[in-house]
Amino acid sequence: MHTGAVYRAAFCSPAGVSLTRHGAGLCSKVNALVVRHAVSNRYIRMQSTQRGSNIVTNPSPSPNKLSSSTPKQDSAEIKLLYDSECPLCVKEVNFLRKRSEQRGNSIAFVDIADADYSAAQNGGVSYEQAMGRIHAITREGEVISGIRVFRRTYEAIGLGWVYAVTRLPVAGWLAERLYNLWADWRLPISGRPPLEQIMRLREEKKTCR
Repeated sequence: MHTGAVYRAAFCSPAGVSLTRHGAGLCSKVNALVVRHAVSNRYIRMQSTQRGSNIVTNPSPSPNKLSSSTPKQDSAEIKLLYDSECPLCVKEVNFLRKRSEQRGNSIAFVDIADADYSAAQNGGVSYEQAMGRIHAITREGEVISGIRVFRRTYEAIGLGWVYAVTRLPVAGWLAERLYNLWADWRLPISGRPPLEQIMRLREEKKTCR
């Protein structure tokens, strides 16, 4: 879901404004952040186009096949678990990957859709958990999920201001609720079967290997 849409729905709706007596001021700040975010993203994409760079949707080799002790992951500030079979998720990951590379690979990416995905190597986060909510592991080994993941990954690419508003108690509460709603409907929105069916097919593929 586009960041601007998330912010406006969470903070500028009548429900969001009514939750706090500072709601109107918060809404104005959010709108300003949305404009800055849109301008920033447009400028970044224009630069990439001018350089003739191409962003692939499923780069090879898979980031998940990198050992947890490789220099690339050791140098990362955070390790993001993502679903490469989700087209909307991949679009966001491509943006994060490009910015991460510009900052010395500040984010390590692990594809949970990879048949070799290991929960043991990724903070104990199972495939089912990672499919239900976005997860990440910090350099210190802390497992985080939900809006905190977006906030930390954007901080890692130098765009922490985009999600800074979610540090406010009411704003963070609303953003988390809105994200949970999106996460619950992510699969049907992207035209995919229920999680139970996806997991069953995944197990069948493992059996046939």
